[in-house]
Amino acid sequence: MNIETFASDHHLRLKRPPKEFEPGPHPDCPHIPGRRGWITESAGSMKLFVQTKRVGDTLRQTAKLGMQPQGRGDQELMLWFDPCDPEQAKFALQAIKAYRKRSVVVTPELLARLEAARATRTMPFPAQKFYEEGGVGDPCLVTLGNGAAQQGNGRLSVAEQRENANRPGREAQD
Repeated sequence: MNIETFASDHHLRLKRPPKEFEPGPHPDCPHIPGRRGWITESAGSMKLFVQTKRVGDTLRQTAKLGMQPQGRGDQELMLWFDPCDPEQAKFALQAIKAYRKRSVVVTPELLARLEAARATRTMPFPAQKFYEEGGVGDPCLVTLGNGAAQQGNGRLSVAEQRENANRPGREAQD
């Protein structure tokens, strides 16, 4: 079993090697990332790299499951395990706290809930008018975030007030 089929069978994320240098302790081959380590493939079996504070407990558990230790550090372990053995695979995924693949099932109910949420949204993007008006000028109600000018209450923005004040023969509105 290769790492791609192992990741898809267990619904896990599979990270590809970066094209450029990436600092940190990451492998330069496809791997399954986790919060406490990662899993890579090597010679038909899988290699588990895990960081733990309880190295002795983890080693005893892996010995019971038949996993073979390859390296041991102060707070890290490197172990070989058989991906076809469900107990070893389950322990490996729990040990590294592997990231699951995110998946969303789009249903008509979900789409209806999203549309309802978008329709009831009361606050528009607060800085939209601020950037359209040119930035640092006098703040208007819209730039402060309550959205009063966009809701059609008859008030004019600062830019519209200035524009009306500069027109000859027109009086500025409130």
